Amino acid sequence: RPVTRTDLIPIDLVPVLEETLLLISNQAKVQNIELFWDVPSSPRMIKGIANLIQQVFINLLLNAINAMPDGGTLKLWLEEEVYYFSINVTDTGCGILDSDIDKIFDPFYTTSAAGKGTGLGLSICYSIVKEHGGKIEVQSIPNCGSEFTVRLPRFDMTVPLT
Repeated sequence: RPVTRTDLIPIDLVPVLEETLLLISNQAKVQNIELFWDVPSSPRMIKGIANLIQQVFINLLLNAINAMPDGGTLKLWLEEEVYYFSINVTDTGCGILDSDIDKIFDPFYTTSAAGKGTGLGLSICYSIVKEHGGKIEVQSIPNCGSEFTVRLPRFDMTVPLT
């Protein structure tokens, strides 16, 4: 269960994302999902806790895989903004209904069949991202897919600490 952390340390986002993608790649392959990613090779530093950040992306990627039971395309890419890194996860799955979109980050809210989900995954993602000073947003079109964007504050190692 996420709590307010004071032990955030500089971490490189790149290996966290790469390891996460490798963890889910076999599951994607088994479900006939093409997985594409565009993550830079050089370090992209944030202040955080690596295993919590990894949990966010495991949850998002597995949700995307579950939204594509008949296969599809799953993409993850990182973009640089002035103050944030944006990590985007898109799928060609079932999408999220307009009536559900405002509730998906609520604890225990799920659209999964009974016994298939607790409704905690996205709530946990929201808490972890917020705890890291970031934001998580979603856009979705029913029967077309979804895009989740996680924005995490950049950590510039060259800025002197005062």
